Amino acid sequence: LHVFGAKVVEYATWIHVFFHLLRWGTRDGELSYLWETQTGLTGLIAVAVMPLITWPMRFERLRKRLSFEYRKGLHYLSWIWMLAMVLHAPATHIFYLCGIPLLIYWLNYVAGIFRGTYLVPSTIFRRLGSGTSLSFINPPGFELKGASYIMVMLPWISRTQWHAFSVFPHPTQENASSVCIAALGDWSKQLHETIIRPTSRAVWVNGPYLSPFATAIDFDNIITLATGIGITPALAVMNLYKGTRRVNLVWMCRDPSFVEFFISTVEFPEDSFVMIYYTGKKELVLDDLPFNVFLFRGRPKLDRVISGIVHSIETEIGLPENIVEEGKKLQNMSAEKKFRAMFTRLFNEYSPTEIFEYAAEQSSLKDARLNKEDVEQKGGPHDSVLSNKKSMRRLSLGASTRSMRFSRASGVHSDVFVNKIGLVACMSNFIGGSAFTNADVDDIFNKFDKDGDGLLDRKDFLSMYISYEDGDLNGIGDSSDDESSISDDSLSDDDDPYDSTLVDRSENGKSHDASASSMRERNPELFNSVNSWTHVSKSRKTNHQINKFFEPENKNKGQRRDSLKKLEVAEDLAMKYCLEHPVAMGTWQMLYCGGSAPVVSSLKNINKTLGIDLKVEKFDW
Repeated sequence: LHVFGAKVVEYATWIHVFFHLLRWGTRDGELSYLWETQTGLTGLIAVAVMPLITWPMRFERLRKRLSFEYRKGLHYLSWIWMLAMVLHAPATHIFYLCGIPLLIYWLNYVAGIFRGTYLVPSTIFRRLGSGTSLSFINPPGFELKGASYIMVMLPWISRTQWHAFSVFPHPTQENASSVCIAALGDWSKQLHETIIRPTSRAVWVNGPYLSPFATAIDFDNIITLATGIGITPALAVMNLYKGTRRVNLVWMCRDPSFVEFFISTVEFPEDSFVMIYYTGKKELVLDDLPFNVFLFRGRPKLDRVISGIVHSIETEIGLPENIVEEGKKLQNMSAEKKFRAMFTRLFNEYSPTEIFEYAAEQSSLKDARLNKEDVEQKGGPHDSVLSNKKSMRRLSLGASTRSMRFSRASGVHSDVFVNKIGLVACMSNFIGGSAFTNADVDDIFNKFDKDGDGLLDRKDFLSMYISYEDGDLNGIGDSSDDESSISDDSLSDDDDPYDSTLVDRSENGKSHDASASSMRERNPELFNSVNSWTHVSKSRKTNHQINKFFEPENKNKGQRRDSLKKLEVAEDLAMKYCLEHPVAMGTWQMLYCGGSAPVVSSLKNINKTLGIDLKVEKFDW
């Protein structure tokens, strides 16, 4: 509103000046009115200071060339402009029209100095990766009543510079507030370099002042979006409306220290989705994530994510609190039960052929990596289990592809094998993060490794699938039916070991589509947990039932065509629901804080398409 009003006033001023000059310039002797009359003189002053007030803030080239303190100082020339307007036309009522607002603004400014400015003698500064966190006990009279920002002055950095930052309640300490400062400008970089260890120093704060995020009070459901340090006002809204509104978070960040800091210190509400899209290159060091916090690598497809959140909450399919509840059940399972739940669930999305070939690919890649490391360390290749299999044809797919290139329809069935490391990598890549360790799958793997060579061939892998699909938690045992259904004698040279007649077990009257139903009958508690399929790991977590909406853009590259069709159908379903329920969309609001122009552009398109209200907060003065 401030920027829009400034543009209107500037354009109106130039038009006003143009026609005055045109009138006075075309009449004899009237051009001298510019310096001989009060109206002309005050008009010249207003026109002279206006570019100094607006252009350094408006034009990017000037913004980059002039430091913040110069631009802010020039902006205070608006006092002179307003005073010139008060005295501009004494024969009219402009004295009151401009004088009264100027008086109110001046009184508010003075009150802010004397009643809204606080000296905070004891604070805690901590350096983060590319920023600094500031925490302080709220001084008497300082109260956060909504999403707010404060002006901060650090006398040991500069006594003349006040900078605006979003403020949010301290995550763990009562009657305390926090500010996070990204090292972007000269002042913030100097602060970052000064804080070489946690320290306590005096600061001056002015405020708090309500931010655009304060409009969240007018809506039932909120989706806060942030890039980088813009997460701070989102946390303030989450804390303010905890228990009364669903305040969901979509956060895009490339700084690992920010992600680690906020995940480890903030208690996110269980009835809200928290989607964190990490775009950095360094590995994250995290403890277990809360069940409703989903950590992805890559950038989100915002229209899909937002429509997915709205659809999930409005239809009550995959509510965050249900995910938390079911996730806790899954966390308490034994490693074998959890493996069975995850392993069985994969086959609702992918065929056994695809899972086996991908696990074999990961086995090959992991083995090649270990071989390379051994060559570098010892000067010669090691004899790995996979490299000793003469009949194995190595896969040449890159690790980043992570796709099911070898489907049953392709007719390619090389003699490949799966080792323990490859199986763990396969499960982790599908589920997200470090789903299992080698120790977790030791007993499971050994049950199906019949010859004890540390490898699973196609028949072993199919035995594992059939055993777990049948609900046998103790391995294959002595089941003659399972053995006969996959025996070598039952297959001709042209048969596919994973042909649907074998995998779906239709000869026994059992179809693949019925596997979920039979699983529910055998173990309803396990079925409920796997149906939610929430997995906690130290780095990343996804939820199968809802991750179709929230996966990053690059996550679907190279996926098989059927999976893409399922994703498109799910995406269309959520978008269709939003378009068909405009009244419900009127109860939602998007709040964004950050400096990403592409994100703002995407959100504006979503606002236009779905009718979800949008407010943007940024302090790029």
